[in-house]
Amino acid sequence: MTDLNTFILSSAAGPVPQVLLSATTPNPSNTIELLPENGGVATFTGAIGNVGAGGEVDIFVTDELLTPRADLPVTTEICVYELGTPACTNAELTTDPVTITMNADDPNTAGLDQIFLVRIRVTADPGANIPSNPVNNRLFLAAQDPVTGQYFGVTSSDVTTSDVPGGLGNN
Repeated sequence: MTDLNTFILSSAAGPVPQVLLSATTPNPSNTIELLPENGGVATFTGAIGNVGAGGEVDIFVTDELLTPRADLPVTTEICVYELGTPACTNAELTTDPVTITMNADDPNTAGLDQIFLVRIRVTADPGANIPSNPVNNRLFLAAQDPVTGQYFGVTSSDVTTSDVPGGLGNN
């Protein structure tokens, strides 16, 4: 796919977390397919690392980032956990943002010192019809300053209730 890019540039007066985000779905098209044979439910996962200063970060999923869009008829629930721990930092799947504390990255070590993983469950509303439109029908996994609202990082996947070539609904 071409011509589908977002570049967000932010700055701060002092040191802040510099969050790296990545997300993937279980299928090669990287589309979240909410198909009837799956009960209208799908998952995608994300990884979060910090290469900057430590601090609190809100992790959340939205269908509306910088551009107001029509609300997608879905419910998203997230579970955030630190790599190497078996349980969510939040007590259960939640639709609310999850606040995590990111440690400052140690520039004397190779790689990221702390990695969080995110499980996102997406459920289509009953009777939902979300056409395959990767430009407009997207879910964003975002990391944001809980006080100022400044974005530290964002990644996204498109979402549909239709079969996508190369996706899970095409057996």
